Amino acid sequence: MMKLKYLINNDKLAELILKLWIDGNEVINTEDEGWNRFKNGENVTSFYRASSNSIYIVKKDGEIMFLRYAPIEEKQYGQVVDEIEFVQYLRNKGYEAVESIPSKSNKRVEIIETEYGTFIASLFKGAKGGSLEDAELNESIMYEHGKNLGKLHNLSTECEKKNRSSFLDVFEKMKIYLKTIDDKLALKELELLKEFFVTLPIEDSNFGLIHYDFELDNIIYNVENNTMTVIDFDDSMYHWFVMDIVQALESIAEEVEAQDKESFEQAFLEGYKSEKEIDEEIFKHRDIFKRFGNLYGYMRTVRSCEEVVENEPEWMPGLRVRLEKCIREDSVEFGKAL
Repeated sequence: MMKLKYLINNDKLAELILKLWIDGNEVINTEDEGWNRFKNGENVTSFYRASSNSIYIVKKDGEIMFLRYAPIEEKQYGQVVDEIEFVQYLRNKGYEAVESIPSKSNKRVEIIETEYGTFIASLFKGAKGGSLEDAELNESIMYEHGKNLGKLHNLSTECEKKNRSSFLDVFEKMKIYLKTIDDKLALKELELLKEFFVTLPIEDSNFGLIHYDFELDNIIYNVENNTMTVIDFDDSMYHWFVMDIVQALESIAEEVEAQDKESFEQAFLEGYKSEKEIDEEIFKHRDIFKRFGNLYGYMRTVRSCEEVVENEPEWMPGLRVRLEKCIREDSVEFGKAL
């Protein structure tokens, strides 16, 4: 998540950035009469959401696109380029992943300097369907969801290895930040986890470039043809494939009824195994992988909340309360023996 000050929508900035791709799209507020303009098919753009990026939904000549940007303080240009290259590789292999759109200067990733700062931006085609978290989930859908992740990991094993971010880079990034705030308990958790992970075997069959955020809200499900399109490879890194499996299972557990959790998890794992074998010696440590995710989420959330925002919008205090709850929940296991 970006720092809270960057979560406030800036329509003028979005309009400036969008001009790198298309002209003539007015950025509007979709409340009241603005929504009528949007649904009636006008060429307009509107704020959609902000978390690790700011996202604007763009309507142009009947097509839906998504503008994504973030301040350069929050993103590394090279890592965003690597992300887009990985997505293009997957698409070239026939995998259903979000499609990026080249800018007027034929770049899929743009850097733009503005009066509001310097930003990294991309534009993506909208996928047909809705978020998987909003679908009526069942075991059949969970099977396909797992199968889809297995396909991704198989393709990852065939992908040319490049100097992309890895779990070790994430550990280093976390360590640098946690030292600046002198968070001794989180640093203890980091050292415990790092000591464990460096002992795990790294093989082509169990380790590679993962999505990292393979959660239900990052899967667009088209109920008409039962296809799933994966979006938001923003956090992709080299890690054990089990990390993706654990994150996906956690997302499922958060969304489904308690009585469905076990059968949905089993269906997901069966779907995955129909495409790729799971390294059971690694998977038996799933709780430790979960702690890695909790620590990384904790660090990013603490960082997001650290600054006081002047004249903050009325929704921000409520968001702070929810984020502080996440911080407490993510840190429950800190420092405990693995």
